[in-house]
Amino acid sequence: MTAVVDRIVAAHQAHDVEALGWCYAPAATVWPTGWAASAPAQEWLAAVPLIIERFPDLAFDRGRSVTSGDLTMVELRMTGTEASGEQLLADGVVVFVVRDDLVVEERHYWLYADVPAAVTA
Repeated sequence: MTAVVDRIVAAHQAHDVEALGWCYAPAATVWPTGWAASAPAQEWLAAVPLIIERFPDLAFDRGRSVTSGDLTMVELRMTGTEASGEQLLADGVVVFVVRDDLVVEERHYWLYADVPAAVTA
């Protein structure tokens, strides 16, 4: 796995949005599950605090990963608890295109498709 993907997972685990921001190239795009299209990474980063607010114990468990050239795919399990006590459990794959140790493109494929859409709606 590339070093930047390690930093992204660590920043998510620490709920450190500033550190997360340093992982993306200036023109990077992110396409979260449930969004109609990709968006500038800055828009995605602006949504992350909302996700953390909704799921204050949000955590990621990393599964298998594969890297080929500038493409890295990582299996992840996302867990968290809402204030209401409702549990979140979402398995998925995140695909990263990395150049010069920065993400230039990221796509999320979560099996529980409502997670990002519900947070940003």
